[in-house]
Amino acid sequence: RVREAVVSTQSTGEERKRLQVVNGPHKSDKAKLVKLADKLYNLRDLSREAPVGWSEERVREYRVWASRVCSGLIGTNKALEGKLREELTERNGVPFPYKE
Repeated sequence: RVREAVVSTQSTGEERKRLQVVNGPHKSDKAKLVKLADKLYNLRDLSREAPVGWSEERVREYRVWASRVCSGLIGTNKALEGKLREELTERNGVPFPYKE
């Protein structure tokens, strides 16, 4: 199921991001679970230490994008969704679920 959660590397970075938002809700529950766990891990890692060269604005943009991706996966796992809400909204002020 991990393969289903992976986005093709043939697309540009922005296109891959867009496709995760658009296609996420249509994946299997197992693929959604992998995606939720992966985003939570990445967000927690980002809170510990941003990658070299990332500005505060880029960090915020990543968090907003991750919220958009995960918002399309709500209903998959309440525990993970609660942890994402805590990480995004309570710790970093990014709405989850994200409203366009």
